[in-house]
Amino acid sequence: MKNINIGLSVSIKEDNKSMWSNGILQNVFNLATVLNNSKNNYNVYAVNIANVDIKELPWGNDTFLKCYKFDEIKDDIDLMIMIGSQIYTNWADYIKKRGCKIISYHCGSNYIVDMEKSLFGNEENPNPSYFNYYDETWMIPQNENMNYYYYKVMERVDNVKIIPFVWSSYFIDKIIESGKLENNGRYKPSVDKRISILEPNINVVKFCMYPLLIAENLYRKSKDSFKHLYVTNSEKIKSNKYFIKLMKHLDIVKDKKATFEGRYITPVFLSKFTDIIISHQWENPLNYAYLDTLYLGYPLIHNAKMIKDAGYYYENSNVDMATNILEYVIKHHDKNIEEYELKTKKILDRYSVNNKLIIEEYDILIDNLFKKNINEEKYDLIKEKYEYYINQVSDIYEHLPSLKRYGSKCNTIVEIVNSHNTETTYSFLSSNPKKMTSVYYNSNFSDIDVIKKWTDKNNINYKHYDINKFDMCNTDLLFISNNHTYNDTLNNLNKYKNYVSKYIIIDQTEIYKNVDEIIFDNNQNEQNNTNTKKQGVYNAILDFTKKNKTWIIKESFKNNNGLIILKKKN
Repeated sequence: MKNINIGLSVSIKEDNKSMWSNGILQNVFNLATVLNNSKNNYNVYAVNIANVDIKELPWGNDTFLKCYKFDEIKDDIDLMIMIGSQIYTNWADYIKKRGCKIISYHCGSNYIVDMEKSLFGNEENPNPSYFNYYDETWMIPQNENMNYYYYKVMERVDNVKIIPFVWSSYFIDKIIESGKLENNGRYKPSVDKRISILEPNINVVKFCMYPLLIAENLYRKSKDSFKHLYVTNSEKIKSNKYFIKLMKHLDIVKDKKATFEGRYITPVFLSKFTDIIISHQWENPLNYAYLDTLYLGYPLIHNAKMIKDAGYYYENSNVDMATNILEYVIKHHDKNIEEYELKTKKILDRYSVNNKLIIEEYDILIDNLFKKNINEEKYDLIKEKYEYYINQVSDIYEHLPSLKRYGSKCNTIVEIVNSHNTETTYSFLSSNPKKMTSVYYNSNFSDIDVIKKWTDKNNINYKHYDINKFDMCNTDLLFISNNHTYNDTLNNLNKYKNYVSKYIIIDQTEIYKNVDEIIFDNNQNEQNNTNTKKQGVYNAILDFTKKNKTWIIKESFKNNNGLIILKKKN
């Protein structure tokens, strides 16, 4: 739907409010940027619910996003998105009577916040902001588990939509352009590592305790393993008597190896005091701090499953696992910066405000809200996503046309992959097979509903499984991209060879030609290859074809980390 006026609610009461004071202003600006990037020519405005004039906007007066008081724009708005603040009920009644749609847009975990306020007697805001005038509720995916049904009941809506999370480097870049950051704010290798904890410590969702335990665990093992630990955003808790007594149990505090700091602008603090970041979250596996940190190139140790394929991931609250990773990062990260940054770029592209697939998903949401459906005969999301991915630099993008080409020769396709990246999925689906199955080691697969909708439209029988719940089936083509080691590759080939009638495709065959990808075991100890004489994906393929004469190397590509297609002889 084109040329509609969209208002994004904010509450700004003073000039020059910092964009770094909390995440909500960045949420507003990033959503506005996505909508502004749409081909639908939306007119996007910030609507100041404080209803006061602001001369100096937090995001600057030189951007596309202008800010108006509610009274100035109430007769022009077609869609009001409550993202930064709620509006008064009589205001909502006024614009609803004009035919304006109203969306409740949630960027936080209201259930946990409300639980804490109820249990711990927080009376700062005694009026919970839940109304019954919304047309739909939209929420970012990292908060779905704890909040989906909470919003559905509390806001009395039938439609709770999980919408794309969006991120931008705009405000970091503005700081970098000032020239005030060391090394432009980016990570630089060093010998004596300084560790930082950036959790906001506002509630239980993102609290510094587990990162402290991880650093403490390594410190007890080796007191010289790192130079210093900084705990930021700790003004409130460092004067809490109970927290102080807790900290006295930690050697790292008693030995004055750790200090507790105030609130800082992220890139400024990182550039001055940080080499490694340790993070922990509970039911909020994605936030701006992670993406900002990755953008600047810093090694991030985290338990956020939505970005499991970037940084250094540990499961849940497994301190032993995270400690081993921290030790590995201190010793080896500086030798693997190029690979680290390649993985980072894929994550940042996934959530970027310039990602045209995200832009299109918001277009679909808005179009459906106004009951004007896309011309589905002309629009095919699978085709669009394939076209997008072949132009996005990644560790396999140059091979996606080959995946589509071989997929077009087959009726049935199975892919077994390590992460929830969907570039290979859409490439195979674009070849229009009769049946396709995706098997993921990481079961957090955010695109599944979108894929099911469009595969159904294209008459593709599509299934999605976690690896632990999948029984291999007969297929024409098998694509394998999990642990890129000699043993895992050879084991997979031998395990699945009898199920495949035409092709087996394996990626990363050049970058891991003669060496193994670094893999951690369940306890996050670096996994040693049991066959000390053999390493590398390519070597595993050669040994497989030597012993299995029915399989031959059909094609081998050395570009973009490598790809090999095995063909079964008739």
